[in-house]
Amino acid sequence: MCKIVVGMTDEQIKELADYFAAFPFKRAQQPFKPELVEKGRHLQEDYCAVCHGENPADAEKSILHGQWADYLRYALSQYRSGHRKQPPSMRRQTEKLTDPDIEAIINFYASYR
Repeated sequence: MCKIVVGMTDEQIKELADYFAAFPFKRAQQPFKPELVEKGRHLQEDYCAVCHGENPADAEKSILHGQWADYLRYALSQYRSGHRKQPPSMRRQTEKLTDPDIEAIINFYASYR
């Protein structure tokens, strides 16, 4: 989404956000690796749940439960490489995670039905 909105005005971004916010969240039905889900659940509780919630109803920030795995993988790689700005609190958390940890978290979120 960042590449799409880079040339938009604040008003255009608000209109776009309002448009998409009017749709109910629909969880992605997608494959995941069951053997990574439990590890991902524990990591999510330790590193992500404060902002993203233990479940979608608790999410203070964006809902990650049921989000597309490929999107999460891309977004997290952009954050970690510095190509996408992340909040300082999130950076402190993602810096502690290894690539296998992130893959486990992604599989946990992808498993959410």
